Amino acid sequence: MTDEEDNSHFLDEIENLDIDKETDLERAIELCNNNDEEVRMRAIEALIPRDTQSIRSQIYKALDDVDELVRICALEWVQEYEASEFKEKAIKLTRDEDALVRAYAFDALGVIGTKSDIMFIKSFIKTASEREKTSIYIALHKLGDPFAINELYEILARKKDYRARIAAANMLDARIENIDWQEALSRIEKAYGKDEPVSVREAFDNAIKWIKEEKLN
Repeated sequence: MTDEEDNSHFLDEIENLDIDKETDLERAIELCNNNDEEVRMRAIEALIPRDTQSIRSQIYKALDDVDELVRICALEWVQEYEASEFKEKAIKLTRDEDALVRAYAFDALGVIGTKSDIMFIKSFIKTASEREKTSIYIALHKLGDPFAINELYEILARKKDYRARIAAANMLDARIENIDWQEALSRIEKAYGKDEPVSVREAFDNAIKWIKEEKLN
């Protein structure tokens, strides 16, 4: 059996794990240490519905994984459970070599950080990519910066980086507080140009539908 076939078997196994069962949970944690990066990533993804001390120990290791997608999945877990014990790890990852990892690190800091982190996060704005700025401004808004949400709205309208615009639309979600949802709807609709890429249209359409149904209904 080739390595690729071995990995396919592991991936199928992960897909069928019932993470609520302790034996399956233990198996998922075991697979987080597999030699293949995709297996490790999928195993971390499988852990996201649960929070136990053994999972936290594994997340701690995964935040230092050599593979960027494993680090991203671990940061998603941190954000999901508002796991402030990993704050120093998230701060370290704001300087990661991978831009998307850095963006997810800012996402996590928006959830587990405090107002004292605002100036630190702002220090990255000048050198950040548009995609990173999306996460930075969301994080700053969540931590209490009154001007950050307007910067996010500006990103929605910038045609040069569709990934940042998609992220900006996707991040207008239930975790954001102290926001005028009518204004948010108006800004998204205003930023919606002609001949948008399919992925942008889908993100904007979903955001518009969600705001209308969940916030303005």
